[in-house]
Amino acid sequence: MSFTNRSGDFNSDGNVNFIDLEYLSNWLAASGGGGPGKYNINYTYSVDNLKYIMTDETKLRELTGDGQINFVDMEYLSNWLAASGGGGPGKYDQEYIYSVDNIKYIVRTLASIGWTDLNMQIPNSNKNIFFEMYNIPYNIQIPGSSMTDVSSNNGVLITFEDASGSNVSGLSNSTSGFLQHYDNVDDTPLNSNANHYLNQIKLKNDTLYQLPISVPLENTIEMIKSIALYKFKAGHSYNDVNNNLGNIITANTENFAVNLQDKDSVILDQATYKIYVIRNNQIVQQTLLNRFPPELNYPDAMLFT
Repeated sequence: MSFTNRSGDFNSDGNVNFIDLEYLSNWLAASGGGGPGKYNINYTYSVDNLKYIMTDETKLRELTGDGQINFVDMEYLSNWLAASGGGGPGKYDQEYIYSVDNIKYIVRTLASIGWTDLNMQIPNSNKNIFFEMYNIPYNIQIPGSSMTDVSSNNGVLITFEDASGSNVSGLSNSTSGFLQHYDNVDDTPLNSNANHYLNQIKLKNDTLYQLPISVPLENTIEMIKSIALYKFKAGHSYNDVNNNLGNIITANTENFAVNLQDKDSVILDQATYKIYVIRNNQIVQQTLLNRFPPELNYPDAMLFT
């Protein structure tokens, strides 16, 4: 295994070439097309009887920016290999135009991002929203899910559409925003008043929650691009500057397109698979998110890949 991290390096040897295309093709065939729920599992490919796996770390090497490894990545890698003359050393971090579709393709060298390396788009502002989440499954063991072993003290990241590069818009900090374990009465409403708008959100026992974090607004109106958890690797944590590496697990928010403004509150509830937008002490928007597998319900279906 190589310590060099590159997009498209699916066999983890440090280079990207036709061997990766073959590995990806065989894994896709063996796993039934890849995508959510297929990671961290050894799949045996019936043609060669060999095992193929895409781990959480391999998943970060996807090529198209959608957070998943699937047939779209195979097409991208195939086109890049053709355009670059077979890939390999000397072909990384530069764009190649594929003559068939006249589109540019690139394989990038990826840096290992630690919690302290995450950069805020703007550190503070006189305008902000508040974000919180509830009923995140705690310490589950589901083969193929990046949510396996997610527990307390993992981080939360919010990114707005206009954040540049790899910047994020909001982060957990040392006083609020890290995941906490709820171990108390089941179905406890956030507000006990039956007429209160938060009464419909109920805490499930033995789950994770995240208290509100303030997310600075760069503009008057913002839209959320992504909501993610930061799962620290074993032996790593946010308060250890020398050991704070982890993996980013993104929620499926593709159908959440709401203009947010100053002092809005946004609540993600895994139990109802909804995002609530609260303005002036009332819910102004409820968005039902896509879960996977879609045929299952809480707690077996996930919002996070």
